[in-house]
Formats: sequence, C-alpha cells, structure tokens
Amino acid sequence: MPTVGAVNFEKALEENPVPRRVGDVRLRFDSPLLLAEADRPAAGLAGPLLLAAGFGCALAALAALLFREPSPLALGAALGGAAALLVWAGASREGRARRRRRFTLDFDAHTLWLDLTLRPRGLPRSLVVPFDRVEALTVLEQPGGAWTLTVDVAPQGYPGKLREVLVADVRPEDAQALGWLHRLLDGAFDL
Repeated sequence: MPTVGAVNFEKALEENPVPRRVGDVRLRFDSPLLLAEADRPAAGLAGPLLLAAGFGCALAALAALLFREPSPLALGAALGGAAALLVWAGASREGRARRRRRFTLDFDAHTLWLDLTLRPRGLPRSLVVPFDRVEALTVLEQPGGAWTLTVDVAPQGYPGKLREVLVADVRPEDAQALGWLHRLLDGAFDL
C-alpha cells in the first residue's frame, strides 16, 4: 500500500477522492499512480497556413529559376529563404499544437514523471525526477484572475533548476480542487 511519509495514500484518497479536473488538467488515480493530462490546445489555422505559404514560396522560387525572370538567382534565393522560414514556422507551430502537458506521480517509486512542453537543450522530452529533487511548488496568478500551478525541479545532470507548468487556467470556482492538489503534491514532495 503506497505511503507518503507516514501518510497512507490510499486511505487519504478514500477520505478525499481525486477531483476529475483541476484547471485544464484531467486527473486519475490508478494505484500507485496519479495521472494528469492537460487538454490539447486548439490547433487553429496558423500552422497549416504557414506551411501552405511556405510551399507556395518554394513553388514561386522554382518558377523564377525555371522561367528566367529578371535576375532569377536573387528572386529565387529570396523566395527560397522565405519558403524555408515559413515551412519551419508552420512545422514548429504544428508540433507545439500536438504536444500535451502531462505529469505522473508514482507513489511507490517516489518519482515525478514530466512530459516537458518546451525541451531545454540537453534534456529529453520526458523526465523522471525523484521527489527529493523537487525544490518548489508554486501557485501563480495569471492575467484575468486564473491561477497556474508550477513545479521547480533540479534534474540530475542538468545545471540549475527547471520550472514546468503542471496545471493552468484554474478558475476561482476550481480553487478547492487546486488546494487539494497543492496539498497532495506538497506532502508528496515533503516541501
């Protein structure tokens, strides 16, 4: 039976069940794991439009080179550069739209597993952090009155701290669920 310090986690969950949602995150307890996954952000049209514009510029660059427009090299190079930039921007935007923020607490192994939204150089996209390497858990106020819950970790082999958002867009009506999650994590990380 998983315990955090001297607290029996399963017994605590019987008395205070896991809320289904906190802000933009869905929570689920599957003993001994607490699983959390953020909603997928709206994809929007920016990524596909940037990709289409990039491919259009690439075709225009090819046409300028093939049909020998006045100074085809300069025009082709400019359009080719614009095409590369637009395709890169569109692909980056699409990649970010597909990525999901996730975290998992393993109460048996005493680890926090993070799927990083932005990967710092030298770190993998997913990171397993022992509870004792978690340095801070902070609730930050967002513009518009919502809150965000962040965690500061010190990954092994990485210089410095890393801050990751666990939960975002917590509205005042979800304040009780945010308090529950904050107390749970604070106790697990022994902060």
